[in-house]
Formats: sequence, C-alpha cells, structure tokens
Amino acid sequence: APLAQQTCANNRHQCSVHAECRDYATGFCCRCVANYTGNGRQCVAEGSPQRVNGKVKGRIFVGSSQVPVVFENTDLHSYVVMNHGRSYTAISTIPETVGYSLLPLAPIGGIIGWMFAVEQDGFKNGFSITGGEFTRQAEVTFLGHPGKLVLKQQFSGIDEHGHLTISTELEGRVPQIPYGASVHIEPYTELYHYSSSVITSSSTREYTVMEPDQDGAAPSHTHIYQWRQTITFQECAHDDARPALPSTQQLSVDSVFVLYNKEERILRYALSNSIGPVRDGSPDA
Repeated sequence: APLAQQTCANNRHQCSVHAECRDYATGFCCRCVANYTGNGRQCVAEGSPQRVNGKVKGRIFVGSSQVPVVFENTDLHSYVVMNHGRSYTAISTIPETVGYSLLPLAPIGGIIGWMFAVEQDGFKNGFSITGGEFTRQAEVTFLGHPGKLVLKQQFSGIDEHGHLTISTELEGRVPQIPYGASVHIEPYTELYHYSSSVITSSSTREYTVMEPDQDGAAPSHTHIYQWRQTITFQECAHDDARPALPSTQQLSVDSVFVLYNKEERILRYALSNSIGPVRDGSPDA
C-alpha cells in the first residue's frame, strides 16, 4: 500500500534532527522543536549566526556595450546576525568592468536578509517558510534604460557543514556606473504575497549614484528601478490545523550598505530586515 510509505515511521529521516515528525490523514509533516526555527525539514537554532555559501555566474552587458562581461565560479559568502536580521554578503572576485555597476543590486544579498528577517508576532521569515530550499527568479528593470537584468537563485538547504547553499545566475543589461562611484540606497519596504508554494513580490526603489569627487564637487544622480520576483518552494500541506500564513507580509529593509572594493574586487551588500504586517503608507505593489 503506497499510503503506508507516507508515514513518520518510514520518513523520519526526511525531518531535521531538530524536528519532530507528525502523522496526518494524508501524510506526515515535520516541525522544528522549541528553540529551533525552520520548516521542519531544515531547522537551525534560534538566534544563532548563520552562514551562506555559494557560487555566482554572470553574463552582463554594461551601459550600451555590445560585449558582455562574463564571470563564473565566483564565490558568494554571507553571514547573518539573526537577532538583528542583518545580513552581510560578499561576492568575489568581480571584474572592475562590472563591479561598480552591480552596486545597486543589493537584493542579490537581500534575499538572505528576507530569509532571516526579524519576525514580528504571527509573521514568518523566509527560512521559517521554506527551510532555505527554494528557487527565486527576479527581473530588474531600470527606468529610462534599455534592457533588463534577470536574476536566478537556487537555495539548496543546509549542507553537512551547517551552511546554507545558494547558486546565483545573473544575465542581462545594467546601466553603467562610473569607476570609483559610490551608491546610496534608501530604506525600503516590499510586500510579499503568499499562496501555496509560491511567493511573489514587486517593488520600486530609488538609488543615488555619487560620482567620484571632481575638484571638490561630487555630482549625484538618483535613479529608479523596479524589481519583480517569484519564489517557489515545497510546503507540507498535510497539517490542516496549522495557522495559515498572512497572505501579505511586509519586509522592511534599512541600513542598506553597498560597496565595491576595487583592490580586492569584492562586492559587498549589507542590510537589516524585519517582517511583519502591512503598514499604512506602504507602496502597494
């Protein structure tokens, strides 16, 4: 009888060692034990710092260039201070020809911030929902600039070292940002819409490019880009009694810091994140 297979007796190994398995009428679900957070298949100790490792590859046209900058097998490392929902992501090595122009793309690392955002009562961050096993596809459109950038990320849960694993692919066109410029991103909010096993969000954001100092006057220009993203994951649908997720949650991101270090050719993104109810005055995207 195939149904017999769908019980905890045969599937305990599918749950995290920090989870309990429960049988339901149509199958089993895993649930993290007290002081652990996650989706039951993947659980981590609440408040413990998290590490995320992975590879990045890209094929990116900068400005009006007809020749893409191509890189692959580039390392991504992220460190998360869970109690503050702050994530620090470094991508190395990124060629200088594209490094400055990738500064506005903080949400490459921002997805890790969403995963470990500080949860307000009754709201769930990405790791609680997905256990760090999901696919993210995002499309970035830069207003007034031709072309767009497509970002694909695959999160594969926790490896044997206790680190989350992620692969990232970037393809498309980005506006050129001058060598030596810096980029400032204002705090922003993003609405995450949930239906079973799919999460979507879209937002419009501003970023300001401060060009390298010329004779004491650094010109700055503000630009706008739009993000649309879809996250797909597998959820355990057997437990009828569990509270439903709020259909819309608001991610609030602040203290956004982006830096390209040209000596080491490292791109750095840091952000603080919390997740909670939709607040008045939030852009309803």
